[in-house]
Amino acid sequence: RLRFSDVQVRPHGLRSDMFQDGVITAADVMLSLADAGELSCELVWQDRIGRTLVQSYYFTRFNDKEAEGRAGFTYELGERKFAGGRYQRGFGNNRFHMTTDIRVVVSPEYMRWRWTDLSGFGRRMQQSRPRRRPEDR
Repeated sequence: RLRFSDVQVRPHGLRSDMFQDGVITAADVMLSLADAGELSCELVWQDRIGRTLVQSYYFTRFNDKEAEGRAGFTYELGERKFAGGRYQRGFGNNRFHMTTDIRVVVSPEYMRWRWTDLSGFGRRMQQSRPRRRPEDR
């Protein structure tokens, strides 16, 4: 497990098609750590995932851990009081479904990356849905 604090982040201009010069994104945090020699990473442009148009950069490797199939890296960042699964009134948490190259950051208190395996996710969702009674169909 790697842990970093007070990371000096510089903009890398990955998405000059979307943002002005100097805008810092979540991707810039990891790229700045790589620039400093703290970790190695690979960033890959994906035009589509399956039939879905995404047009974003994805981290596919950190050090010796590599994304494969439906397993890869997910992240969250923001204020600590919203970290993890702690839900606040009127607000979910810091786990937005947004790629790192388009998530603008301003002074987050933390950023956490984890390995996530979504294999079988659809099956788990089907099993967790309430079943309708035959007479309700």
